Amino acid sequence: MGKIFVVKTQVGQEENVANLFEKASKRTGKIYSILAPKELRGYIFVEGEDIETIKRIIRHMKYARDVLDKEVKVEEIEHFLFPPSAVANIEEGMIVELVSGPFKG
Repeated sequence: MGKIFVVKTQVGQEENVANLFEKASKRTGKIYSILAPKELRGYIFVEGEDIETIKRIIRHMKYARDVLDKEVKVEEIEHFLFPPSAVANIEEGMIVELVSGPFKG
């Protein structure tokens, strides 16, 4: 298992940088996973062999800016891995519209 680091990107280019890391992972085999949450602008998470490998790879990337030196624990980014529940914000007494299923209408 590799180490997870935060890579700073140009805002709005997170997906492009993630795609470039994907290509680099196929070429080097030293990048294990990439996470680019939509809620976090200007940053992506990259799991790699070590920080030096990631720094070496971003030197050749157009929109990647820097790698934060601190390693990130999985527990810190876990909430980005699971989508929020559709019913999480529904409370008793609220009016809802059923759009499918046997109770539609």
